[in-house]
Amino acid sequence: MNKLAIAALVVSVISFFSQFFSPLLSGLGEQGALILFYTIPIVGLILGIVALRQIRRTGEKGKVIAWIAIGLASVRVIGIILLLGLGAALSYPSGSEAGDSTAQQLHVLQQQRAVNGQ
Repeated sequence: MNKLAIAALVVSVISFFSQFFSPLLSGLGEQGALILFYTIPIVGLILGIVALRQIRRTGEKGKVIAWIAIGLASVRVIGIILLLGLGAALSYPSGSEAGDSTAQQLHVLQQQRAVNGQ
């Protein structure tokens, strides 16, 4: 049994349920907990890929465990990417807000030109 595949599975499972470990990580501060929240799934994914390569090279058992680890870590990484994308999309002003801002700027510019007699 490939030990790296087992480690990859453990790390991937921990990453999948990392939001439940936040009270344990409170000593790291908010930034430390966020760094671990984002990096643990990547570590699990890399360990799973390396384990698969080792298994192919050495013929050890553990291919299914490595694939499960890769799957769990991939789901977590995709979820994080979607959350970051959603957060970016929600923080960007919508088209109507951006249009209102542009319309207001154009109106102010027209008023300034009217005052200057242009």
